[in-house]
Amino acid sequence: MERADNFFEVKVKSTTFDIVTANTAFYQFLGRRLYNTFDMLMPQADREMLQEKIQKNQEEQGFLLHLSDENGNFYEMAAGIEKYDASGTVTIQMARIDCLYHENRQLKFEIKEYNALLSQFNSISYIYDRKTDTITSFQFKPEKHVVETISLEKWREKTITMLNESEVMKIDSLFSDLRNGIRSFEYNISGVGDYTTGTATFHFEQQKSTKITGMALYHKDVHVKTVGNVRISGMHYANETVRRDQLTGLILKEDITNLAKKRIDQLKEKTSIAIIDIDDFKSVNDNYGHMKGDEVLRKCASIISSEVEGFGSAGRIGGDEFFIVLDYMENHEDLRSLLRSIKNGILNAYSDEKDGFHISTSIGCASYPNDTDSFNDLFLLADYLLYRAKNKGKNRYITYNLEKHGTVEEILKQGIENIGINSRKGMSKSEIICKITDKVFGGEGYAVENIFNDIVDYFGVERIVLYSKDDRKVLFQCGNELLSEEQMKDTCDYIVDENLIKLYDKGALVVNNIKMFENTNPDVYEKLQKQGVLSFMHHEITGKNDKKYIVSYESVIVRNTWNTEDMYFYRILDHVLARCL
Repeated sequence: MERADNFFEVKVKSTTFDIVTANTAFYQFLGRRLYNTFDMLMPQADREMLQEKIQKNQEEQGFLLHLSDENGNFYEMAAGIEKYDASGTVTIQMARIDCLYHENRQLKFEIKEYNALLSQFNSISYIYDRKTDTITSFQFKPEKHVVETISLEKWREKTITMLNESEVMKIDSLFSDLRNGIRSFEYNISGVGDYTTGTATFHFEQQKSTKITGMALYHKDVHVKTVGNVRISGMHYANETVRRDQLTGLILKEDITNLAKKRIDQLKEKTSIAIIDIDDFKSVNDNYGHMKGDEVLRKCASIISSEVEGFGSAGRIGGDEFFIVLDYMENHEDLRSLLRSIKNGILNAYSDEKDGFHISTSIGCASYPNDTDSFNDLFLLADYLLYRAKNKGKNRYITYNLEKHGTVEEILKQGIENIGINSRKGMSKSEIICKITDKVFGGEGYAVENIFNDIVDYFGVERIVLYSKDDRKVLFQCGNELLSEEQMKDTCDYIVDENLIKLYDKGALVVNNIKMFENTNPDVYEKLQKQGVLSFMHHEITGKNDKKYIVSYESVIVRNTWNTEDMYFYRILDHVLARCL
């Protein structure tokens, strides 16, 4: 079906439901039932509901209708009463719900097309809102970006300082056209001076004219908005051209960072930035080839740019690293929702079952001026948080929190080298084990909880659960997807399963995929599934007073294959933990 076939408009008599007229799409749906009344197309319950809405004059309130086609098949329609007229006729608009998803995708693509077209022109677009009497200006270089929202009077005050008396009269006439909803207009205005809005500078010269055009939009015969364009001869942008990465179409590193620097260091605009890194991307290239790797990068770039569109700009700053610059969101949860959408979109782009591999992403995010007062420090914060996201198990986003993460100076004192725009390098695992050992055996009272949090932070373990083997209960857990009371109650006893214990080797058990138990030990498999465990490593430790403990290191979001080279670190850790338990 074409789009026109999915959207219906019908006018019916409010008392009898006789069809007065309709659009072509509805008549095609109606077919040979030309003499049916509108209510004959729907179930009795829908007739009563629609009758009630008409009687109560409930315009523009959405509701669900079920309409049957000629073959008696019912379709769900998203419907609304558009308007009533004096003759007792009601206009009802409807759209087939099963088509709305596809239409939404098509509309999003068309918006992207129009925004790309507008980005090719040196001009500013604007929308005048009659209700609020404000003008909002937009740039489309490099992407659509709101640069200013001010009252009409304020805009006049900023403009007339550059104009002579005759040109001021034109501006007043222009403002009158805006407020009165003149259907279309065009003015050519000359002046002398600079008018700066956002990252665009209007340079007025006496011999060059500024063309301002507009077109009014009406809803139910009421003027609601006027949209238009401002085109100035010789107008230039601070970001007139941006270079784009040939593979992904995203903005290149130098240009996207310059965009962020200008917003933050020069224009002092509230801004959030995020650095995005594809987890373990090298394995895709190594195992599936660089052509597949390029496909993955293009898909990730598409997901990122789609989510960022309308909120900011996206760039590529490294092989598998991306950088986004966002308009500041007052509601922090809106920012988290955007980051979550990027993370989940990339996580679901590929699957082990269909593609033979999956990918995930780690994201670090910080905001100006809430978190710091310069671009360089803001980038450092975002980069550090990306580093933490990697070491906490990947497939996550972390936004800056002063109390939790400390100041820039405190972060730099942690000994994490090369955090910044060019690279990152964290503490090695051997350094972390040395740090833990020094604190425990140095008598600093380093708690078990601190040790496990360090392992989550730096070893890439997603979740750690400490069990009392004797009592068959959880003593402590940290990381992601923590177990609920119900999960602990129903599943903890799996740790003493006889067949599981037989698999231990020198007090340790490594399982890279719990599916190995699906047929051999279904009870253990079911309990691990209920806990959300994908792979795990158990270490049995004898603590003080000869009590037995099981430390379970687990992957619960992205299945981890445990690195055999790390086993030496875990062996040392066993001895340290035995001292604390």
